[in-house]
Amino acid sequence: MTSLKKATTPNMDVKVVGQPDAARVEKDNVVHFTGTLVGYDPDPAFFLHWEKAKVKEEDIPKEKGARRSQFGSRQRESRLQNRANLLRLRSS
Repeated sequence: MTSLKKATTPNMDVKVVGQPDAARVEKDNVVHFTGTLVGYDPDPAFFLHWEKAKVKEEDIPKEKGARRSQFGSRQRESRLQNRANLLRLRSS
């Protein structure tokens, strides 16, 4: 059995457009987004590049420093964090 390790480096660059409130999303916040995958870097570490992204409104904290905790269980939140790893969101 293998164990999953929490990522310590970003693996995605997500450029958010038309959502200035998305700037309140901080490292380790779990978010859902849609966007256009415009490329990837296979080496040295797999890295995805997204553009024209929109963050799900209910995932944006009402104020900076607030964390959303409306997930059904800690296990689901953990799975989503592992899937998303670390996101770098940039508002354009």
